[in-house]
Amino acid sequence: MLTLSFVLNPQILEQMLNDQHWKSFICNVLVDTMNRHIRIIAVDQLYSMAVKCTGNVNILLFFINFLFEIIKSSVLDAPFHSIEVFHLLCHLLRYACNFKITIPRHEQLLQSQIEWLRNAKVRCK
Repeated sequence: MLTLSFVLNPQILEQMLNDQHWKSFICNVLVDTMNRHIRIIAVDQLYSMAVKCTGNVNILLFFINFLFEIIKSSVLDAPFHSIEVFHLLCHLLRYACNFKITIPRHEQLLQSQIEWLRNAKVRCK
């Protein structure tokens, strides 16, 4: 229902990008929700919001950057619930690649992800 609302009024989605409650909601639904089916549906809905609600590339870039932030800050606290965060990030990166959308600071994001993976590897030993 929320995605449909954003399709009908895309300016609201653009305004939500700066709202801390919106960011908390995304993080909570992707990482803190215990029910995996809800997390899977959330990934589908968030993907649709990022790529279909507006023609604004900034929405997609917001989601990509915010998912990297979630990975840095929240995923290690809930590792069994984090697969959906990675799935959504991979889908959005694939979309950006397919449509040749340049991601600002992509080298920085990649480097931070490599560091995160190294730290995760050390924690798993």
